Amino acid sequence: MVSGQQKRILVIEDDEDIRTVVVTRPTRAGYDTSVAVDGKDGLRRFYGDRPDLVVLDIAMPVMDGIEATRLIKEGTGTGRIPVIAITATSKGHSEKDTRNLFDAYLKKPVSKNDLVAEMARFLDHNQDRVTVEQNTSPGSVKARESDQMPAPDLDRAQLAILPELVSRLEAVDSEWRDLCRTLTINDVEAFAGRMKDLGLEYNCQFLVDWAADLAEQAADFNLVSICAGLELFPDIVAQVKGLAGTEPL
Repeated sequence: MVSGQQKRILVIEDDEDIRTVVVTRPTRAGYDTSVAVDGKDGLRRFYGDRPDLVVLDIAMPVMDGIEATRLIKEGTGTGRIPVIAITATSKGHSEKDTRNLFDAYLKKPVSKNDLVAEMARFLDHNQDRVTVEQNTSPGSVKARESDQMPAPDLDRAQLAILPELVSRLEAVDSEWRDLCRTLTINDVEAFAGRMKDLGLEYNCQFLVDWAADLAEQAADFNLVSICAGLELFPDIVAQVKGLAGTEPL
């Protein structure tokens, strides 16, 4: 998995309509994306830009994706750069050989969720705090420090049931850790929905707000913001624990 400040993705696709769709997903996810229209043009851009990930079609004019990928994999210092193939046909190549050549292989029509999930496998989303702040719109991620989150106005009965909420939040810790690793969009959306329901059930507004933000980030396929939002979960749990141990005035 590659790491760095801003990830670069090269999209090589001869069909303009498909190219636009494929480019839109990484761009919305916060990546620096460049395009090429065939394998030869793609190699020229590849050696000029040195991207962190290549997404290409197999069936292209001038030079197809098979030959372009072989040259990338055989190149000095470029063999480890992941290549994701997107195609409707392998043009006579066996699927086994195709899968052995490419790091990932998706058949058209490709769902946006599958595309983002495959990118997430090869790109490092544990970016430092500066990068997260630069790529996240104001207000889209709640403040990280728990003392910056406004304490809800809860009565004695509501405070009394917060230990139960703590237990239910702690019960999903392993699921949260898996989401931080996989960043699977559908699973993040489902997790956010359940956390919002918990917040509503226990009248915990900051949990509701955080979950709503996370769901919105997942809907936008913004992997940088999703990563930052998920990182706030331990702070959410910590604040609930703090409230659970607080006596009402």
